[in-house]
Amino acid sequence: MYPVEAICQMLCHPISTGLELFGTFWTLILVCGWLNCGNTRLREIARRGNKVQQSSSVVVVGGGGRGTRSEKRGGRYVAEPAGVSVVMPVKGCRPHSVSNWLSQVNMQYSGPLEFLFVVESEADPAYGALTELLRSEEWTGVSVLVAGQSTTCSQKIHNQLTGVAKANSAHKYLFFLDDDVQLHPTTLEDLVGTLEGDPSLFMATGYPFDLVSADGSVFSHAIAAYHHILGIGATSTEQHMFIWGGCMLVPLKCIQEDGFGIKSAWRNGGYSDDLILVTTCKEYGLKTICPFYSVFPQRLHRCTYWDFWNYLHRQLFVMDTYRNRTGMLLNWTLLSLLALLGVLMSTPMLLSAIRAAMWLASGQTSCCQSRLEYLPQVWLLLWLLASLAFWRLLRIMATLFTKLSPNRDDGVPRLTLEYLLKFWAGFYLCWGMIAAVAAY
Repeated sequence: MYPVEAICQMLCHPISTGLELFGTFWTLILVCGWLNCGNTRLREIARRGNKVQQSSSVVVVGGGGRGTRSEKRGGRYVAEPAGVSVVMPVKGCRPHSVSNWLSQVNMQYSGPLEFLFVVESEADPAYGALTELLRSEEWTGVSVLVAGQSTTCSQKIHNQLTGVAKANSAHKYLFFLDDDVQLHPTTLEDLVGTLEGDPSLFMATGYPFDLVSADGSVFSHAIAAYHHILGIGATSTEQHMFIWGGCMLVPLKCIQEDGFGIKSAWRNGGYSDDLILVTTCKEYGLKTICPFYSVFPQRLHRCTYWDFWNYLHRQLFVMDTYRNRTGMLLNWTLLSLLALLGVLMSTPMLLSAIRAAMWLASGQTSCCQSRLEYLPQVWLLLWLLASLAFWRLLRIMATLFTKLSPNRDDGVPRLTLEYLLKFWAGFYLCWGMIAAVAAY
């Protein structure tokens, strides 16, 4: 009984009560945040449905080769879409790599298009796999480049810069992709259309959405929890400061000519391509957009503790890299806010969960008399609502993925108590460890 009495005494302390109220507040924020994310995606699903119904017939005029056609829509001719050079730094060959590469090369785009896969050396397994694909698929406009070992920046950035140097200077855009991103067929067409439709925009990006399989471990859910919380801000609006390096559409001329010093910052000690772009856009007031349709399924299966640790450490380590004082202040502020958010979110919510568990076990409303004796029931109700809001978001995202990629199945696992317990255990593990990992 002594441990229970000690816990009860701790929970009755005014500070603990205040933290529990804060935990209840954070749970309410999660409910509202996930509901709002789901609603924005529902509007995108409805918009795409209306777009299909209202689309005009397309009349092809001219040759049938890639990049040689113009279109007639609604009685007028539409100019040929801008040329795009797709640059993909590649390392290794994982189980889904080939299917991802196929989805990228086979994407729908009617304008001039080239694909530049860049590896460090011919010894990389990806080099052999890609050259074999080139022979078997008889692709045109696809090249495999060997960048060599980097000496002044991260290998990924070195590979990207090799692709930039070889990109067709007549093209208008560079499309940087991670090799593990599985695109939707119309992603590039949509992103180019978005930038072409608003000249005030500098670049467009996307966002990964983690889908944990039914057999995923707690550590798989812990990895996903990092994105699912940050995603509340990154996916609730289209224009914000978030940029994901796995999907970036930027002006080719700007990068090749070192506009805003981006190429120099990448080459001279650059570690994180996307954070350097975030700093640059913030410093020069450049507008970015992450459209609601630019979201990609990222499947997680059984991950180990070390998979989770390495992932979280890498996510936080890059925030200690910067190009100048502005970048340093911005990244350190973000890192401090993440660490603070982790402590202020996980600790109060954990205390609320402990009190709710004690209430369920004992049947008593509270182990101490106060005006907040029904706080466990309130938090438990909000916890249930948060779980349902998150599950609703998963189902909506699966529907959106089906709309964007009709021939692909991105269904969600069945809702079970085991899945929910793993999800929340991963949530507490991730956000409870962020401050410690940040200080590591």
